[in-house]
Amino acid sequence: MNIADEKATEIVGTYVCEGGDYRGQVVIRDLNDSFAIHWTISGAVHAGVGIRLGNSLAVSVAVPTNAVVLYDIQPGPLLQGRFCAMAGTPVRNEVLSYSAELRTWEMGDSVLANWSQDPFWYPASVTAKADDDRYLVCFADGDEEWASRSRLMPDLLTVGDIVYHTQGLLHRDESGQRAWTQMDPNDLDTTRITLPARIIGREDESVTIQYEDEVSFKTKIEFVRTLAPREG
Repeated sequence: MNIADEKATEIVGTYVCEGGDYRGQVVIRDLNDSFAIHWTISGAVHAGVGIRLGNSLAVSVAVPTNAVVLYDIQPGPLLQGRFCAMAGTPVRNEVLSYSAELRTWEMGDSVLANWSQDPFWYPASVTAKADDDRYLVCFADGDEEWASRSRLMPDLLTVGDIVYHTQGLLHRDESGQRAWTQMDPNDLDTTRITLPARIIGREDESVTIQYEDEVSFKTKIEFVRTLAPREG
């Protein structure tokens, strides 16, 4: 495949994912020199990073399990993949069939935006637009960042989605970067910021989330983040 062919076969977008015994959704987003890939299969979220060379896309998956996937990019686009979960295990097949293009946005739209410093997606709003592919977004904590449309998704978080609670710990430090607030553990259960929780209720800008140990509480949507935003 030459450079012209590679550009003609764009792979950013959403896909229907089919394996030997499973079916789900995959979202591929452009991160300039690499790609962010998120699988949602049977309620489980898998996150990976990929590098493209010609008509091949190599992906390393680290969340929630380690795996390596190699896709052959075909017109459509259709991605024929082979993956291995760990050394010594059988190599399995997976097919990604293109489903939809990424949408464009207008000023004032509420979105989930991928912050450039980690794989998570945070509640934000569009505050400026350079063109149909580049937007200035303001996160719930007041921080702003320019992002391509591949890093923006609708705020469709609802019952059943998996999120991580920031518990209001994010803020801007003296340099203007997003950072974690140091708080007294007696005042806040900081151990839960690394644990996934499931949304069991949403009303406007509030959500009720529940952990695996059945602890649940109500919080603001601005205090949660997700690895795989719901699309459409």
